[in-house]
Amino acid sequence: SGAGSSDVVTCVPDVLALGAVTKRPAVQGNVIVDTGSGVHIVGRRNISKEDKNFIYKVQKPLSLSTANGTVLSRKWLDLCLENQNPSSVIPACVLKDSPNVLSVGQLCQQGWKFIWDRFEQPRLIAPNKEVFHLSVHNFVPYLSAKDQLTIRYQLEFRNDENFLIPDRKSTRL
Repeated sequence: SGAGSSDVVTCVPDVLALGAVTKRPAVQGNVIVDTGSGVHIVGRRNISKEDKNFIYKVQKPLSLSTANGTVLSRKWLDLCLENQNPSSVIPACVLKDSPNVLSVGQLCQQGWKFIWDRFEQPRLIAPNKEVFHLSVHNFVPYLSAKDQLTIRYQLEFRNDENFLIPDRKSTRL
């Protein structure tokens, strides 16, 4: 470029990612709120048929020690609690035959609070201060099925001759 000339550079990304949240419940049944689980888990049988399309695979399998022995999983599903900020992703490991589990430790690392005072109903408090009252069965707290877990998914568009074309990859945000 010579002195006095102005170069205009336009940058169009090779891939543009847009996030969205489904409006329908993605996981059927209650969800155990577990202080003993280090990961969020969803049972494949509890995922609605149409939402199984949003399951994605990771390269390195997760090894979990369960009552039935060690289980490996490469499958994940990004969830979001209804009415929460869609960027507040709850990445859940998908297991073939498992109850649905929210890890209290993982939630607390994301800014949630878990409170269970003596003789009171336990509750989860979201970073936006929304309160989720939990039910208790045999001293185990559950998130009610009415507090819906929805799917957090990403649509990708690839740049092809300056047109954005949908790319049906399932990737993490």
